[in-house]
Amino acid sequence: MLNKMKFFLIEWLGALIIWLLGHTIRWRVEGYEDVRDELTRGCVLPFWHNRILMVAYFMRNRRTAALISKHRDGEIIARVASHFGHLPIRGSTGKCGKEAVPMMVNKIKEGIIMGITPDGPLGPRYKLHPGTILLGYESKRPIIPIIISARNRFVLNTWDGFIIPKPFTIATVVFGGPFYTNEISSPGEFEKERQRIETEMMKLVERAEMSAL
Repeated sequence: MLNKMKFFLIEWLGALIIWLLGHTIRWRVEGYEDVRDELTRGCVLPFWHNRILMVAYFMRNRRTAALISKHRDGEIIARVASHFGHLPIRGSTGKCGKEAVPMMVNKIKEGIIMGITPDGPLGPRYKLHPGTILLGYESKRPIIPIIISARNRFVLNTWDGFIIPKPFTIATVVFGGPFYTNEISSPGEFEKERQRIETEMMKLVERAEMSAL
């Protein structure tokens, strides 16, 4: 009973804090026009683990789903995410979410935006695990990275350097791509594409950081 009450309080308090914080932020968006049509038809949306909070708010109520770990912390994240219209799909991110891949692929084909943290839940930070490429390949839909940076923020002392934007700050949202991976025909090409998108995501981080200044 106490555990249920604890989860309930954390869930609602977390959702309320994110909602209030998000409403104070001044949002700038770059690259959206280049991917707008693809977003409406379903895609893979990778973003780095330390930016979950900002992405969860910005992408609210947009026909989104997200792969969320089956760990205990994942249960809280899943409950909070549902308050912003995100469908939680529980899976083992440590195994690239293989047990959840068929469900995720079907959702993407139905026009869902599938969010994924390719370096989560335990890192290494900014290392793109192959599950992102696998989803793009299996669904034949594009990979569209999203990176968000805030001008004023707290950075927690965690493995990922988790970012919490300060109230009333400016946040820059940068979309990349679209990147298609359905033409991959060998393990070598698969790894080359993984490295390419990882590099592009880091370039987006630099772009977002500069734009948020």
